Amino acid sequence: MKNSPFLQKLKSFCKRASSFLLLFQRSPAAQILLPEVNMLSSVAAIDATKLIIATVVGLGAYDSVAGATTVGQVSPSNGSTIVPVNSGVNFVGAFQVLGAPGQTPQSWSITSGELPSGLTLSNPSARNASITGTTTQVGDRAVTITAWENSNFSGISASGSFIIRVTGGSLLAPVLQPIVFPTLTIGADFSFTVTALNSPKTFIITGLPLGLKVAPTTGVISGRPLVSGLYNVQVRAINTAGASAAITTRLVVRALDKNLVGTFGGTVARDATLNQGLGGSLLVTTTSLGSYTVKLVGAFANSTLKGASTAYTMTGNLAAVAPQISGIIGGQSLSLTLDAVTGEMTCKIGPFLDKVKGWRLAWNALNNPADTRLGYYSMALDLLDVSDKAVVSIPQGSGFATFNASLAGGITTVGKTADGETFTSASVLSGSGDFWAYSPLYKNGGSILSYQGIQAGLKLAEDTEGLFANNFVNGELTWFKPAIAGRAYPNSFGPTKLKVEGGYLAPSSKGSIVLGLPDPGMVNLSFTDGGLASSATDPDMSFLFTDSNTIDLKNAENPGKVAITLNVATGAVTGSFNLTEPTTPPLVRSKVAFQGQVVRFSNGSHKAVGYFMLPQIPTQGQAATATAILSGGFNLQ
Repeated sequence: MKNSPFLQKLKSFCKRASSFLLLFQRSPAAQILLPEVNMLSSVAAIDATKLIIATVVGLGAYDSVAGATTVGQVSPSNGSTIVPVNSGVNFVGAFQVLGAPGQTPQSWSITSGELPSGLTLSNPSARNASITGTTTQVGDRAVTITAWENSNFSGISASGSFIIRVTGGSLLAPVLQPIVFPTLTIGADFSFTVTALNSPKTFIITGLPLGLKVAPTTGVISGRPLVSGLYNVQVRAINTAGASAAITTRLVVRALDKNLVGTFGGTVARDATLNQGLGGSLLVTTTSLGSYTVKLVGAFANSTLKGASTAYTMTGNLAAVAPQISGIIGGQSLSLTLDAVTGEMTCKIGPFLDKVKGWRLAWNALNNPADTRLGYYSMALDLLDVSDKAVVSIPQGSGFATFNASLAGGITTVGKTADGETFTSASVLSGSGDFWAYSPLYKNGGSILSYQGIQAGLKLAEDTEGLFANNFVNGELTWFKPAIAGRAYPNSFGPTKLKVEGGYLAPSSKGSIVLGLPDPGMVNLSFTDGGLASSATDPDMSFLFTDSNTIDLKNAENPGKVAITLNVATGAVTGSFNLTEPTTPPLVRSKVAFQGQVVRFSNGSHKAVGYFMLPQIPTQGQAATATAILSGGFNLQ
């Protein structure tokens, strides 16, 4: 049978195109298919359109990546770029490389966009990949699916862009996921997310402790619990299809360890980098609700500001585990640990470890009063190291201080250094009687600080029989003075160690006659150092102390014209003396003031100690107003 003119032309076209197509189609299937067009010339009944479609399908359906043009959807919506998914219903979708043949894809991935939560793309070494899973995220998500020639997502690739469209489908009532709350600690930050299947719209959560709140649309429980206890928390999830079954779960809020609640305090060691060598003090107050306040005193904010001793504060809530306090204070990072067992406080300030020695206030005026240490005390502050004694560049008098110990265990100290600087300090008493002293001096350029050794610095020991008379104080301080302008010790010295000794004087500093007063009879008053050896006048003297606790100077030999007062309610001693030098004209240094304090010592002795500041005798051609002023000491014994 003769070929029709149309088939004759088609056969001629295919012969001419076959060599061109074979140049690009490397598949044996394609090489077989196209030459067979010659055979079709004898089949007059074959429709030309069907021949062309069969050829294209044969090219595009082969499992290939090389030279591929796209990735297409096979199911559930063949050929569409819209992938229909029903919310809450298990989904299976198939995708295939469409285009020129070549090697089988070795890896598949999502190269742009994100699949809805719950759906995943498989990664086979095959012509087809699938998306499977269950999602409740309603809406459209644009993604690109890419097939790769190699297993490591490299080589020739083919891609297809799709819209994953999640619609309501067969919406089910929510099903809550299991809920297991961790154990909470009062005041600590907390966050927990309740979840449910089947697109929950709202969560209803009741029975939470005070301080926690709920975000109804997300199921997030957050906040800080403020009341301890065991709570039955009921949870229910709701959407338009209905409500879930309720779940009741126990939530435990532990109370803070009572040993973490209260006041902690201590001193910060001297360090040239951390605080310009001035040291500092740290006071921490915590509450039963887990909040805290930190007060740091020292020169920490800016090391270029010499003497910038300032108080800094930081507030927050205790962490559930150590370190319980962390933050920035005084320009330094602070990491602080409170030991509930020992009551000790340790911390890291900036990069510095072991710079704080502190403890918890162990006393409470109502429930655990410090009644065996309650009272008014005094201390003598004398040079400790023998090498510092008789050194003209260091004050040689005695410093002194008094303090009150309260029922609540608070210590308030007021004192004088041997060159007349006033210092004050507030401290807290540990269970074993430790307390500290810290105070800036010399317009914040210097300081006095509890010695940072094995002990915290100062200790108040109680009378073993609870009789107060043997409540004694001992310990060490360090004293630093910067270079200053003036006649009295203008050059810097220290930190110099001071030996601290003292004891109980009275129930309070008001109204009672203190212990340690001289017995009735003759009392010796002697003065030392301060340049007195160069004077022609010796102010030492003896006087009568009466049985009515008064000083009688009427019959005393008094070359220095000493005037003296002793306050029997506080133990404070004040007075003055005159020095007359046989110069022409005579040099008189009149009313040289001295002051001090009655102090009781653990060896059973008691005396008044203190200091005076004496202008020195001028040298040849020197004005009396230009001489150095030196510190000396006195004893009343």
